Amino acid sequence: PNNDDETTTSTTTSIYHDCITTYGQEVDYMAFLNPDEFLVLYEKERVADFLDDYLIPGSTLSINTRTFGSANKTTYAPFPMTYRFPYRNEQVDARAKPI
Repeated sequence: PNNDDETTTSTTTSIYHDCITTYGQEVDYMAFLNPDEFLVLYEKERVADFLDDYLIPGSTLSINTRTFGSANKTTYAPFPMTYRFPYRNEQVDARAKPI
């Protein structure tokens, strides 16, 4: 990796560590998602309800990422991202996000 990648990784790790240290005792679960990432739930409306069904306290859930495309749209529409970008790559990305 180049120095920019190493600096970004170091900064991100530092931010995650600070968040865990500061707020870790105040929450049951914590997820780190980038601004362009979102979690789509099909069976539950709330993330907490989903986690209650799938996690044992103290465990971790890994979520694989999927890439959604623009569907060749070039203008903004005032709708939620899940409506503006409904098409995704068929393959699941090897990268995962932990909760």
